Amino acid sequence: MEQLMIVEIHEEGEWRVLDFKDLEPGMKFRMWDPVTELLFVGDNGNTEFVASGHPYENEEGIATINIVVDKVEELTEDDVEDCDSL
Repeated sequence: MEQLMIVEIHEEGEWRVLDFKDLEPGMKFRMWDPVTELLFVGDNGNTEFVASGHPYENEEGIATINIVVDKVEELTEDDVEDCDSL
């Protein structure tokens, strides 16, 4: 799986780098370009996302993950369980 962006997860009030393949449902994350050092901005203007599933390889061989579309906030355990059922 080819990874094009650097991924950081938000944990205990800090951002730390994590391999894309290690993202889990319910994790809050952001991505940035290692060349330009710019944060990835989603279609809705967000730079922070919540994984709603596990990473997979799309048809072009690019690492991909589904995200929660609503505004990103800290998740509860119920939210994570809801993500697992998607």
